[in-house]
Amino acid sequence: MSNLEIVLGDSLVNCHSMTGASAASCGGEPNAGGGSLVPVKNFIGKDKIIGLFFSVVPENGAGLSPAPGCVPGSPRDCHNTVLEFYTHFKKSSPAGKNLEIIFVCADDDDDVDEPIYLKYLSEMPWMSVPLNDRLRQKALMKKYHIYRIPMLVIIDGESGKVITKNGIGCIEDDPKGEGFPWRPRPFKDVIEGKLLTNAGCEVDALSALQGKITGLYFSAHWCPPCKHFTPVLSAMYDKLKSEGRNFEVVFVSSDRSVDSFGQYFKTMPWLAIPYDDARIRQLKSIYDVYGIPTLIVLDENGKVITKDGRTAVNADIQGKEFPWHVKALNELTDVTAGSLKEGPCTILLTEGNKKDMQAAKELLQELAEKEQQREEQRLLFFFGGEDEICDFFREYACLDERNPILVITDFPEEKIYVCPEPEITKDVAAEFLNKYFTGKLAPEPLLAES
Repeated sequence: MSNLEIVLGDSLVNCHSMTGASAASCGGEPNAGGGSLVPVKNFIGKDKIIGLFFSVVPENGAGLSPAPGCVPGSPRDCHNTVLEFYTHFKKSSPAGKNLEIIFVCADDDDDVDEPIYLKYLSEMPWMSVPLNDRLRQKALMKKYHIYRIPMLVIIDGESGKVITKNGIGCIEDDPKGEGFPWRPRPFKDVIEGKLLTNAGCEVDALSALQGKITGLYFSAHWCPPCKHFTPVLSAMYDKLKSEGRNFEVVFVSSDRSVDSFGQYFKTMPWLAIPYDDARIRQLKSIYDVYGIPTLIVLDENGKVITKDGRTAVNADIQGKEFPWHVKALNELTDVTAGSLKEGPCTILLTEGNKKDMQAAKELLQELAEKEQQREEQRLLFFFGGEDEICDFFREYACLDERNPILVITDFPEEKIYVCPEPEITKDVAAEFLNKYFTGKLAPEPLLAES
């Protein structure tokens, strides 16, 4: 069994068969919940492309229920965009036979009305994870870090690797699928062309960025957090340039008018992609940029150093850690705490004195580095004690006062795993992690009782 079969499960519901169409060509078997079941292995292998469509089901026949954190465009609009592309591409392109889309229900259990769900499925010409397989739906959302919906994740059907998580944006930019399956192009190929200086001149992008650490700054004049971060980044830019560092920043605008773009760019000391340039959408797709401000930092060869340059800059105002390579282990502070919401995290809390903090760092460092080297990192690692956020976290998670205390949090699943051992050693921590990975730990609710 391939890795993709393990991830996607044994079978999927053929939604199209719910309208009476035959699924014989896919080898479908009857399904008690409606539609036929089709083996996952039919859709994976060489040249196969899978689109995992994470969205919500309709509350009524007219449209889909909205959800917090949605990407621009309503769930119904995104559904129609994907549907129109899928239908046309299957008919018009030879590559259409290699594409399959799989719907993954992102509704909470209490929000799913089975008759309405089944009616919605009957509108789809593609596959779906079975409604009653909630564990698989949640596992897929967790694996692909789906915290905003709707989202279309494009996956290589042979390797199982993610091609892009911005499939909807790719379709909107390329409705005929001429660039399908939208594999990321090298940065140098994408950025090639002219860039602007804030003096109104044009420069060649490849010449201006050659041999330099490059920060791609996704921002907009209308965004309050952007207006707060831009002066911080400007000060960092000026400092690094004055020290002779090979650093350049390129403004990638999300402004809503050319006038707003021009007004905002005048406050910046670096370069910019011209307003509404096609490279803006391509870069957002390549680096899965959904929110702003976002600072992506690339090395001299265009490889990603960090996708969270904003946090790195805020945590390193003096620029001592430039170019901000991602650390395997971080101190839990008010700045780094935002990463906790991204997925499972290991946290070792101490009383906060220098001796305990250093011991905690040494205890977790090897485990954290080993985890970071995995192709798909499953845990982030933190140690803490001094910052006020640690006290807030203890109270929020209803933790006792013992020190040290080792926990694994999963904010998306609202779960926490607490190590019961009063003394935390490297062996204790390693065994605790092993039990977590093998499913031998019993979780507790993360949220404090009201």
